[in-house]
Amino acid sequence: MAMCPPPMRKFRILWKQAIIPVQLEIHQRHPFQVLHFMHWDVAILKMQTNEIRANMKALDYKIDTKFTQLDHKIDTKFTQLDSKVDTKFYQVSKKFDTLMMLIIGGAVLKGGYDVYKDEFKHSGSKEQV
Repeated sequence: MAMCPPPMRKFRILWKQAIIPVQLEIHQRHPFQVLHFMHWDVAILKMQTNEIRANMKALDYKIDTKFTQLDHKIDTKFTQLDSKVDTKFYQVSKKFDTLMMLIIGGAVLKGGYDVYKDEFKHSGSKEQV
C-alpha cells in the first residue's frame, strides 16, 4: 500500500471505514434481519430507479412539448407569410384588373373596342368606316 498514490490510499481507507461497520452490523443480526436489511437496500435501489425513470419521462415530456410549441410557431409563421403573399397577389391582381377595365372602358367609350368580339377596331365604329 506504500506504492499507491495518495488519492487511492485515501479512497481505500474510506472504503474500508464505510464497509466494515455495515458488515459488523449485519453479522450481529439474526439471519432474517439480515435478509430484511438486504431487501431494504433493494427497495431503495428500486425507488431510485423509479425516480430516475420519472425524471426521464418528465424530461421527454418537456422536450416533446418544446418541439410541439416550436412546430406550432413555425406553422403559424408560414401561415402568416402565406396569407401576406396571397394578399399581395390579390391586391396586385385587383389593381391590374382595375387598370385593364379602365383601359378597356376607355377604348369602348371611344368606340375602338368591340366587347362582343373581344377585339380592337382600327378606326372607330363600323358604321363610320
